[in-house]
Amino acid sequence: MDIYSLIRRITSVRSPRLRLAMLWAAHVARRRTIGVFIDPVVACNLRCRMCAFSDAAQRKRLTGRMDDEAISRAARALFHRALKVQIGCGAEPTIDPRMPRIIALAKEYKVPYVSVTTNGQLLSPSLLADCIAAGLDEVTLSLHGTDRDTYEWFMPGADFTRLESLVVTLRNAKKDRPALKVRVNYTVNADNVESLAGIFSLFGGDVIDILQIRPVQNLGDTSYHNFDLGPVRQAYDRVLGAVARKAAALGVTCIMPGLQELDMVAAPRSCFEKTFEEITYCYVGPQSCYADGFDACTDTYESFHRRRRTSRTLLRSLFSLRPDTDVGNNRTKKLNYTVRK
Repeated sequence: MDIYSLIRRITSVRSPRLRLAMLWAAHVARRRTIGVFIDPVVACNLRCRMCAFSDAAQRKRLTGRMDDEAISRAARALFHRALKVQIGCGAEPTIDPRMPRIIALAKEYKVPYVSVTTNGQLLSPSLLADCIAAGLDEVTLSLHGTDRDTYEWFMPGADFTRLESLVVTLRNAKKDRPALKVRVNYTVNADNVESLAGIFSLFGGDVIDILQIRPVQNLGDTSYHNFDLGPVRQAYDRVLGAVARKAAALGVTCIMPGLQELDMVAAPRSCFEKTFEEITYCYVGPQSCYADGFDACTDTYESFHRRRRTSRTLLRSLFSLRPDTDVGNNRTKKLNYTVRK
């Protein structure tokens, strides 16, 4: 499944009411509509400056491990309705040796797209081979610099030499399994925007399939505090625009905000957007599963939404909500991105 073509088709529908109607139709038809984002272990081997794990107080709070039965329960309840399962959301999945088993479990439920999001420092050739054998569709690599100084400063504990070795590992893996997708997530800020220009010098033109460039956001307690996007705005065409043009020439899908969208962080959500996100976004971790009121021990996706009368709520929303109605202080950290090919 080309999940990014699906995203392009959905986001090309400009009417939020029509998108909600499409979700209602898929929901009542029992089609796959959700993305499951799972952190089997909440921990990390690095202390990236833009991440909560860089803060000592946050690290004490960010702990926990799902036992095998909890993972199995979540899979039984949700995976049959998932378009995508992503392992690694707010934590590092490669520190958990069960990662290949979770990938295989998702494939047992015929999930079309299974992804792993990682900083890559522990992703050895043997571990990657095990993940691919289990059915992995995509590796998403998070990094915040393409030169040694920038990379290691933003990602304390990381070794740039290991990153260079990982690039070779990914290149070799794609030769053996051409269907494997490699996505790079680059969080851009005032202090690493110039380093972004070297992305294809580091990876070449044959490793990256999808490149996501996202502006830094103030997520709370982190050791990085420069959220001024002025330098990013000034360098937009020279750096971000040039990278996007290079990506297009190489056939790389580029997901990035337009110049006018850089400041659309934590923007108020419309009621349509809030409803869409609450139903389709499913986080699973040691402390939570899907949504308030969802009982991971007894609920399934269907029983939860029957109890919530979701189908009726969606249908009523189609006719009662106004697209421009926001929900007060309920804000999303998601941005408006343009998916370019």
